[in-house]
Amino acid sequence: MREAAPSEPEPLRYPIPDGLQRRSAWLAKWMRIVGMFQAGLAGLAFLYSGIVSITGVFTLGIFSAGSIIMLLLLAALGILFRQALLLLAAADHLADIGGEPEDAHDHLNLAFTRLRPVFVIDLVIGLLMLVSNSLVLVMS
Repeated sequence: MREAAPSEPEPLRYPIPDGLQRRSAWLAKWMRIVGMFQAGLAGLAFLYSGIVSITGVFTLGIFSAGSIIMLLLLAALGILFRQALLLLAAADHLADIGGEPEDAHDHLNLAFTRLRPVFVIDLVIGLLMLVSNSLVLVMS
């Protein structure tokens, strides 16, 4: 974001309308619920998969196909856990837009900044699922 030069006047920021504040608080509540659920499940699955991966690497070797698949699954679970943390951070910023107009706009900007990687991760997962399903259809 470009900072104003000393000779330029500060840009005027208008307060966020009450309706948008209520909708963002409602959205933040549900984003927190989804984020906590996803973080809990992804964290538990990451822990379990990590233990299984460690034992698999020691028994099968690091370059076996089973070990590589387990490590890729572990990486995917780590990405899902990171996505949940970003969702929780964005929810916190969305809940804070009811304050001062200067802070509200900054919180809104930060919320969308936190949500950008979430959308990119969802897009990549969707494309991978599309490719996987199309390969299954072509092979059968």
